Amino acid sequence: MEGTARSAAAPSTSGQANLPPQPPKPSREEEVVGVLPQSIDDEGDQAALVDLVVEKDLVVEKFVGICGFGGIGKTIIAKVVYNHILLNFKGRSFISDVREQAIQCNGLVSLQKRLLKDITKRDTDIGDYHRGKFLMKEKLCKEKVLLVLDDVDTKGQIDALAGGLNWFGKGSRVIITTRDTQILDVAKVDKDKIYYPKELNSKESLQLFSLYTFSMNQPPDDYRKLSKRAVSYSGGLPLAIEVLGSYLSSISSKEVWRSTL
Repeated sequence: MEGTARSAAAPSTSGQANLPPQPPKPSREEEVVGVLPQSIDDEGDQAALVDLVVEKDLVVEKFVGICGFGGIGKTIIAKVVYNHILLNFKGRSFISDVREQAIQCNGLVSLQKRLLKDITKRDTDIGDYHRGKFLMKEKLCKEKVLLVLDDVDTKGQIDALAGGLNWFGKGSRVIITTRDTQILDVAKVDKDKIYYPKELNSKESLQLFSLYTFSMNQPPDDYRKLSKRAVSYSGGLPLAIEVLGSYLSSISSKEVWRSTL
């Protein structure tokens, strides 16, 4: 965009640059931060979720749910929170698009293998779904884990990837995003540990749009008016903002922007 806009990259694979030496190097699924915000407004809606996930007691393991309709921003919120707290955990894994990946050939077994590799940093020969459950519990029951299971839609997925709090060590956090509250019932997520996202306000919408379009928190001054117009069409839905911002990131002509909007 005349030297300012960059293509909105897919989630980065380098994790955070300021990782201290003691935690293991982030895996590719920890690169989910990509162009997303690196911090959370203390008074923002997402700050409430961070409080819900972390609270004061990091000794007790906990399941937390993020529930809402498609496009409301469950995945984006999970990524931001994950990025915000990941350094508190020894083992981390962000499993995206569980619903889509689980229906592939040997999908659940593949997800089990990936989850184990993310956390143990080793390949594990699982063989089948039931052995995968046994190995996960055996290998992770003493690990303080941060796990995100994104877009879960069946009981079988929960059963295969997070069958119970006793699968994970003290202080672990498992965040499950889903459209269906019954999935969270199956996972035995307490009612007061479920977060229901709201549409973004105009300030949050503009920030997210700018991140996807310009890889910065705010649009350049000469694109601010056009950016606000673009955001006004999104209805505060993060998915709509992501799609529009990613599309416009590759367009350098303001005239094309105007004709598009």
